[in-house]
Amino acid sequence: MPAKSCNHVLKILWVFLFIYLSLDFWLLFRNPCLPRAAQIPLIIASILAMIGWLYITIRMFLFKTRLRRLLKLIFEGNYDAGMKDDDMLADELCSMNNFINKVVARLKENDGLRAEKVELKSRALELVSRMTVDGIMVADIEARNFQLNPVVQEMFGLKLEQLDFDAIEKRPANAAFFKAFWNAVKHERVPKETDVALQLPIRDTTHEITATILPIKDRTETVKIAIIFVRSKLP
Repeated sequence: MPAKSCNHVLKILWVFLFIYLSLDFWLLFRNPCLPRAAQIPLIIASILAMIGWLYITIRMFLFKTRLRRLLKLIFEGNYDAGMKDDDMLADELCSMNNFINKVVARLKENDGLRAEKVELKSRALELVSRMTVDGIMVADIEARNFQLNPVVQEMFGLKLEQLDFDAIEKRPANAAFFKAFWNAVKHERVPKETDVALQLPIRDTTHEITATILPIKDRTETVKIAIIFVRSKLP
């Protein structure tokens, strides 16, 4: 980590060198008859100033390029990236590098905690779904599939844990079920209980069921997951 530095040292140095070069070139070209003994130090100083000015300019340009690349990676969800540290320098770019690396590290940490929390909730939901005596179908709206717990599988004589929406929705017998389902998750977005017929593929078994649809909304009030409790109306 660099020592505490001036936050504007590069900007001040860049402006100073630019003004110096401008005055130096103006002096050399405005006074071509200057003695050689006076021209040589000015030319050497101008070359050194030009090298320094170009170094700062290129360094700023590369910093901007790396920052844009880093932001693109972060927007893509890649938090393993970072800005290269330069411990030999103590200026605002180095300080900004360190600050950005701290921000990225915090984002990576928070993302890991969030992913762990989501995984734990998913495992808890799966465990409850498997252990409960109720029939449960978990609808993933984005993936367009249902996860069937063992009770539903046994009810319909299936050995499949997952079925796509299309495989069920295209069956005419399921028109009332999907009408209630889409109304609950897309329009009303509130729990809904309805008595409908449900036919699942493979064995084409049809049951008259009571379906309790529980939409789960995110912060934007969009339903991405719905839990459906399935109870057969047969004694």
